[in-house]
Amino acid sequence: GALQAAWRWHEGAPLSGSVLLTYLDFSDIDELAHQGMARTNSVFAGRYVNDYRLVDLQLVGRYKVARWPIELRFDRVHNLGADVARDGTRGSLTVGDRLQPRGWEFGYASQRIQRDAVLAAFNSDEWWFHSATRGQLAWVGYGLDATWNLRVSGFRERRDGLSRDTNRLRLDLSAHW
Repeated sequence: GALQAAWRWHEGAPLSGSVLLTYLDFSDIDELAHQGMARTNSVFAGRYVNDYRLVDLQLVGRYKVARWPIELRFDRVHNLGADVARDGTRGSLTVGDRLQPRGWEFGYASQRIQRDAVLAAFNSDEWWFHSATRGQLAWVGYGLDATWNLRVSGFRERRDGLSRDTNRLRLDLSAHW
């Protein structure tokens, strides 16, 4: 089940913002654990230890300086179905827009997601670890034309319990119609 409320302020204006409050309630998820999709969530005897009833708050601010849009985003999630390791936070800053022809985009994101803050099987696949992690992401993107764009991303992530970072470099070629 899902429920979301959004408030958008001055949508499309040079200075705008959004607040999104979402509630997600996952049920019948133990089949995911049986199939090995629990990833980094807590599991015991082939079953999830916790329920996943998530409250997610996103705050978004946008400002446009000439041709350069700037977006600041903050996302905080809390799992009501877990007693410990139940919070996650991600913040990001994006300057530019690679979805525009010949448009440049520069960005940075940082996150800390505790083990049972989110259902790892459904968290972002962009990051290597889906929970029980902390990390940073920096990227540069370029819009080749109205459809195609490139993005080079550098990741530094550390899964909880490990002493070394996992570093990755990724090149994405995307099309948007």
